[in-house]
Amino acid sequence: MALTADDLKQIAELNAQVISTAIAAAIAESRKPLPPTEKEIQALEMAQAARAAGAAGVIAEIANERATQRACTHEHSKKSGGGTHCVWVREEDPRSPGYVYCQLCEATIRPGAFDPNGLPNQRDRRALYDNELFNRLFQECGEQSVIG
Repeated sequence: MALTADDLKQIAELNAQVISTAIAAAIAESRKPLPPTEKEIQALEMAQAARAAGAAGVIAEIANERATQRACTHEHSKKSGGGTHCVWVREEDPRSPGYVYCQLCEATIRPGAFDPNGLPNQRDRRALYDNELFNRLFQECGEQSVIG
């Protein structure tokens, strides 16, 4: 069997293609991450448990802060002369009635109800929405305590 120069050239090209495909496959395989070890899996589970515990702590802290704000009278004691810890804050939006801010418990009291799709002042997730409380505190604040 006699091989010509063209036959040898075709064999060389074929070998080059096979070699380049094999090299590409080896590189792709080497870039794949190794499966996690048992130690790594345990570390990931511990980290997730720590994040869950941290989130639960933050949620409890927010709930405690909210309960403290709801329990606050927002007023000085009658013994010390009475009066309010609150100020009325006017907002730039003329459609907004503003809000009452208690300087003691740092609560923001807004009229109406929380509306995630409403005006920007109706989307305040940290505010207490209570018409009766807002109206009472607004009347106690008076015009001299306007901020904004």
